[in-house]
Amino acid sequence: MNRRLLLKRVLAYLIDVLIIMLFASMLSRVGFLNPQIDSYQKEYKSFTQIVEKYQKKNITRKEYEKQYNKMYYKIQKNSIYSNSINVVLIVLYFGCFQTITKGQTFGKKIMKFQVVDKSGKDAKWYQYLLRSIFLYSFLYYILISLGTFIFSVSDFSYYSSIVYYLNTMLEVIILYFILTREDGRGLHDLIAATKVIYLNEEEDKVIDAEIIEEKASVKKTTKSVKKKKEN
Repeated sequence: MNRRLLLKRVLAYLIDVLIIMLFASMLSRVGFLNPQIDSYQKEYKSFTQIVEKYQKKNITRKEYEKQYNKMYYKIQKNSIYSNSINVVLIVLYFGCFQTITKGQTFGKKIMKFQVVDKSGKDAKWYQYLLRSIFLYSFLYYILISLGTFIFSVSDFSYYSSIVYYLNTMLEVIILYFILTREDGRGLHDLIAATKVIYLNEEEDKVIDAEIIEEKASVKKTTKSVKKKKEN
């Protein structure tokens, strides 16, 4: 994928993530939407105090790890509503809103991208939602919240680490596909049968011209190397 387009696509992604984070942060502070807000703040304060004690060497590593796992579990237990808010926002923004705007979130609109189906036609609502499930930590929020009900404090620590690494691996695989495929389709696009197109035709022509020049330069270099070998 062209570097300039990749940079624009990353910027579009970051804009959308920041929008979700901003709204999630604001809504999570509303009491009737997040009844756990006071408990979460209390547990988080206790958590930071434990970290400070360990940094000042007021407690041993063994005591720190024991308290850390316990407090981390409590924090996640009190994050169920805020995680649910994130999940709902992802569905509304990347599923419903993107359906209304024909494949353009605010980030994609600013950077002049559009999500369409693999044939170039308007994608369906479930395609927008499906690709978002694998791209914006949707599964992470759900799995972490479910884990607080299923696992004990000690087991939850290992479980959350596994979920975190799997989520990170998924993001790396998606980025790898985008970088290595000529059509720039990530794993999430392949699963949802979608692709991202660039709408700025004039700039696109400039980029295409640069690609042609690069390919021509590579061909010339290859030919000259072959001639040298023949001689």
